[in-house]
Amino acid sequence: MTFRRTVVRGFLKFTDRWNHEIHQAIEERILESIRRDSPATGEMDLAEREKAIREMRSFYFTRVSATANLLVAAAALVVALVALVVSSIQLFNA
Repeated sequence: MTFRRTVVRGFLKFTDRWNHEIHQAIEERILESIRRDSPATGEMDLAEREKAIREMRSFYFTRVSATANLLVAAAALVVALVALVVSSIQLFNA
């Protein structure tokens, strides 16, 4: 196996584990919310329950995606600022 393939597969394995954990945490929150909002199973018919679960999934996945994008943007900003500081130091010391 080539180095590139090893790196790619390792990265995918690592991110798959994280994605699985995030997905499980979201599912647990959704089901907990459904149980909390309608403790008796007779309060909500199956179609309503499935619709509520779909809406909650959509909300949570959108929220997680937005949060991930903000974290990536913040990390990129930090890297850019560090690069600016390092280059400024080099420029003024030259």
